[in-house]
Amino acid sequence: MQVADLRHLGCSIRQVARELDRAPSTVKREIDRHTNAHGRYLPRSAHEAAAQNRRRPREYKLLADSALRRLVQRKLDLHWSPDEFS
Repeated sequence: MQVADLRHLGCSIRQVARELDRAPSTVKREIDRHTNAHGRYLPRSAHEAAAQNRRRPREYKLLADSALRRLVQRKLDLHWSPDEFS
């Protein structure tokens, strides 16, 4: 919604990028990806696409790799903090 709101206020792509702390090329691709045939940015479709991409099932690294899981458990048993062995 921020992209749509800023564009509606007349901000350029560079101004939007600065406001969102993103590269202008990232903002431009986002706008291009979710603009309809009439040149209007569609924030709802952008939000739905982002939500759909988050739903992809991914296997957790510790479930997929038993050796890694054992190593992590060993370090935790030795009272290492996650920061120490990451």
